[in-house]
Amino acid sequence: MQPTEMPDKPNREPKRRLDDVTVIIPYRADNPDRRRNIGIVIGYFRRFFEGHRMLLVEQAGASTLSSLLKEHHGVDHVLWPVDGAFHKSRLLNLAIAMAETPCCLLFDADVLLHPDALLKGRALLLSDRYDFVLPFNRNMIQIKRRVVESGLAVDQQFLDGLPVCQPGEKPEDARCERLYGKPGDPCVGGALMFSRRAMITHGGYNPNIVSYSCEDVELYSRLLILESRLTWLEGFCCYHLEHRRGADSRYNNFHQANLDEWSRVRAMDREQLWRYVHNGFRALVPAPEEEYAVRNTALEYSIRFVETSRTRLDHMTLALYTEAPSDEDMVALRCLLDDMKARFVNYEVMLFEAGGERCRDLHLSNQLVYYRLSPSERDQWRVLAADHSQRRRIALVDLSGIGAPTAARMLQDWLDKSRLVRPPARCRGIEVIDRTTLPVG
Repeated sequence: MQPTEMPDKPNREPKRRLDDVTVIIPYRADNPDRRRNIGIVIGYFRRFFEGHRMLLVEQAGASTLSSLLKEHHGVDHVLWPVDGAFHKSRLLNLAIAMAETPCCLLFDADVLLHPDALLKGRALLLSDRYDFVLPFNRNMIQIKRRVVESGLAVDQQFLDGLPVCQPGEKPEDARCERLYGKPGDPCVGGALMFSRRAMITHGGYNPNIVSYSCEDVELYSRLLILESRLTWLEGFCCYHLEHRRGADSRYNNFHQANLDEWSRVRAMDREQLWRYVHNGFRALVPAPEEEYAVRNTALEYSIRFVETSRTRLDHMTLALYTEAPSDEDMVALRCLLDDMKARFVNYEVMLFEAGGERCRDLHLSNQLVYYRLSPSERDQWRVLAADHSQRRRIALVDLSGIGAPTAARMLQDWLDKSRLVRPPARCRGIEVIDRTTLPVG
C-alpha cells in the first residue's frame, strides 16, 4: 500500500522556516521499499518546513525517481550515474560541494524527526556555538514495516505520539522497536546538521568507506579526536522507517575494510589525524623527490613509491636561455628534455626565452618551468634563475650563443661523464655557479 502522505494533502500545521539550510538526502534504490520511504520523507519536509533547499543526490545507472519528482516540485535532483556498490561518502561530499547555504542537514532517505529538533539544531548552528549538531539523543527507534505499509500519515499528531527514550531503552509502543543506540556508543547516523565550511575543513565524509556502515561512526570518532564543536539534542529520537535490505543495506564484502578504516582513525592522535585528513585520507604523503606508481584496474587501486634506476639530480637547477630559436633549436631542445626525463629523477629545468614565445609549449615537459622575458629582463636571466631556484647550484647555459644542438650534445656529454658528483666551475661552456654568490634583485 502506498503512503497516504501526498503533496496535495491539506496542511493544517504551521510550517517552520529552515532558512540558510540545504537538506541533503542520499538515495540508492536497492529494493522497492526505498521508493516508498523517500516519498514519505519528501512529503514530511513539504508539510512541515519552508525556506530550505532540498538536494536529492541519487546513485543509479538511470534514475528511478522521475514520477516522484513530478509530484514534488522544487526538489533539486542530482543523478550520479554510477553502477556498482553504493559509495555514500562520495555522494555526500558531492552534495556538500554543491550546497550554497552556510548550514546543511544530512537526512537519510528513510528517517523522520520531530520538526522542533531541526529548528533547535539550526538555532545552535547559527549561534556559532557549534559546528556539528546531531538533532536527536543518539537513539534510533524503528517504525515497524507493517505500520509503514499500512499507509503512514505523517502529521503533527503522529510525530507527537512517537515514543522518546534514552539510548539502550526499548520503546513502549507496539508500532516501534529499538534499532540502534546504547549508552556510550558513537553516533548512529540518520541525520546530522553541520556548518558547511566546518564539514569541508574537517575533510567531509571519508572516501575510503564504501557501501554500508561506518561512514557515520568514523566521522563521529574523527570529530571527537579533532576536538570539534559537536553536540547532540536530548529529548528527541530519530525514527527509522523499516524496509527490506538489499546488498547496500546490510553488512557485506566491504564491511571489514570499513571497520579497518574506522579503527585506523580511532588509533590516531589529534595531530596525526589532522595530517591524515589534510592528505586526503591517505597515509602516503606525496613527496616530489620520490617516484610514484599508480595501479588503477577493475580489481585494484593503489599508489605507492617505487625504486628507480634513474640518477637523482636534486641538488642542481639547469637554467637555459634562448633567443628567437630556430626549428633546429626546437628539435634539439625537445630531445634534450626527453633525455633528461629518461635518465634523471627530481631534476629542475628553467627555460628563459626572449624575443618571442616559441618555447611556451615546452612548459608541459617534465620538471620544466618556462619564463618569457621582456626586453628589460633579457640581460637579467641569470639573476632571475638565482632568484627563482631553491637549489644551491645552478648550471647556466646560453643557447643563443652556441645554438641548442651544440648545447644539447655538450650537456649530455657532461652529464654522462661527471654524474654531477663534483661539477667543475666551468665545463666547456657550462657555467656552474653557487646560487648564494649571485646578487638577487
